[in-house]
Amino acid sequence: MAAPDNRIPLATGSGVTADGQGRYIVGTMNVTGGGSQVRIVDYYGDSTVWGYKTHVGGQVAKPAPVAFAEALSGVQVRNEGVSGSTACGLLNGTDGVHPAWSTQMANSNATVVIINHAINDQWLYSLTQYKSCLTALAQGAKSRGKKVIFETPNPTRDSGYGLEGMAAAMREVAAQQQVPVIDQYEYLLGYLNGRSPYEICPDGLHPTDEVYILKGRYAADVFRTLP
Repeated sequence: MAAPDNRIPLATGSGVTADGQGRYIVGTMNVTGGGSQVRIVDYYGDSTVWGYKTHVGGQVAKPAPVAFAEALSGVQVRNEGVSGSTACGLLNGTDGVHPAWSTQMANSNATVVIINHAINDQWLYSLTQYKSCLTALAQGAKSRGKKVIFETPNPTRDSGYGLEGMAAAMREVAAQQQVPVIDQYEYLLGYLNGRSPYEICPDGLHPTDEVYILKGRYAADVFRTLP
């Protein structure tokens, strides 16, 4: 019997569009803050970045990248989240949306790249494979002059059953590659204060509308502190 596919399901109505220069805008969630010097941030991840609406499907009104952009000035954010995707899929161009990472970075005018992948990787790859893909993503983006930021996943039903190992692996690669981390995993564990992850992710995986906003605002708070 084939192993069950536990990946976060593809959200419907993703509205993937190309911008004509080899870059992709997922969900057409472009948000621009004020300010004279605009930084362009590409926000990569799975459906918890894209903004999958728990139990309902489709996209929430305000995914984390949108709340992130609204909390900042002088920032344009492209939501590059793809449901069911992984760090290795992003690297290899097999997430169903983006080309291989080397091509994506060569064509991207983003100045900052945020990468949040772990939830689906936990089910598909070893820690060694996961760390290798994260390392290659960081190096590939930096080689094109991008500022790279890792973001750990939100707690899920797999917290205590392996997801914490993925978050720790991301921190380890970040330290090795000298890139900062937005540690959503620790932040939201503190927010839960011992309560079940189902309190913030009713289906065990995807945040509530309110927690998506909470994640975006926390990411912005950390972003402001970075050089």
